[in-house]
Amino acid sequence: MKVTTTGEPGSGERPAPVWGFALRSVVSGYGWQFTRRVVLRHPWRTLNALRDAEGIDAAGRGAVEVGGGTSTVRAGDPPSIVGAGFCLKPVDPPCPSGRFNHDCVCLERLAGADGAAVHAPCRSCAIRGIGTQSLQAGSAFYVMTSARDILDDVYVPALESRRFTTGLFVLCRYSFKPFAVGVLASGMSATLLPLN
Repeated sequence: MKVTTTGEPGSGERPAPVWGFALRSVVSGYGWQFTRRVVLRHPWRTLNALRDAEGIDAAGRGAVEVGGGTSTVRAGDPPSIVGAGFCLKPVDPPCPSGRFNHDCVCLERLAGADGAAVHAPCRSCAIRGIGTQSLQAGSAFYVMTSARDILDDVYVPALESRRFTTGLFVLCRYSFKPFAVGVLASGMSATLLPLN
């Protein structure tokens, strides 16, 4: 498996090792499910994923490629998925679909694409922009919430049915290492883009 980082190296405090996250997660509901549904089915792949994710410079700048590099990760190439954290939803004024969920009223009816009125908070919403472009390119789009939901909706379908083989994910840089473990253990190639 391949992990590469683009951009300038980071400075300052480094995030905790991914091994620590893995050990702390074992006692959570997510940890047990990840162990049962991914680790026990593919132990060597998961160990390699932990090792490779540890090499990610989460404090650096730029995109991080995991699993296969940029040549294999392109939005619109089925079976691809684009994911963005729910934290990109507008706060003030609030998102009409609510905040901590997978919903987006604009994407559910592709508001704006058919001349329908767009709610004021949605006009500058990153979820709407990223999601619309992803769907128009032919990728699945996913608003990421909890680790457990990502396990159920992304990692396990990628692992069991190859529903997704490539992905592009916009998330907090401090989530890169644990997220990369799931991506690599499920056999995907992905580009991880930091929130700015």
